[in-house]
Amino acid sequence: MGEDSETLAKVVPRFKLWLEYEGSPLMGEGRVSILEAIGRLNSIKRACESLGISYRYGWGCIRKIESRLGRPVVERRRGGYGGGGARLTGLGRMLTERYRIIEARVREGIGGPRVVAGAGASERGPEG
Repeated sequence: MGEDSETLAKVVPRFKLWLEYEGSPLMGEGRVSILEAIGRLNSIKRACESLGISYRYGWGCIRKIESRLGRPVVERRRGGYGGGGARLTGLGRMLTERYRIIEARVREGIGGPRVVAGAGASERGPEG
């Protein structure tokens, strides 16, 4: 019995969360992290650098979200004189907030930490 108790003491709940839109995976931890970094840094390039991902990968994630929704989640200004920049749209902010609220509720419900996936982690959800 003692060994069983010791083993069970080391078992912890974990989860991986993603949001779906019309039955298709939309975003998980990685894409939410990208949007949050854009919201903090007002730049897609700086957001990607801060997460250690390529600009191409980050931009691709944004495009996938926007393509699935048919609406923008990031407003972009091209560079040049005065510089460019980016910021989250209202929808982008609401999606990241909703994700974090759901995540906190699930974590509280299971009494454990979430699985921390980097921005480069797979976000395909149930598809694999």
